[in-house]
Amino acid sequence: GPTDPARHLPPARDIAVFKKAFPCSPCYSGRCRAKEFVCMPAISVGEVFQAVAKFLASSKVALGST
Repeated sequence: GPTDPARHLPPARDIAVFKKAFPCSPCYSGRCRAKEFVCMPAISVGEVFQAVAKFLASSKVALGST
């Protein structure tokens, strides 16, 4: 996205960060200065799905062991 994940990571153990390298990143702007808004659409549904599936699989293991 438009921010630097190293600066804005949530204080959590299990997180997923999706960052794509673009010359304009990080920009910290509410509006795309490049007029193309490429950073967010570059994150694919498949990438997000895989991260969610990984979290769900690890939570099932943790829940099953208690």
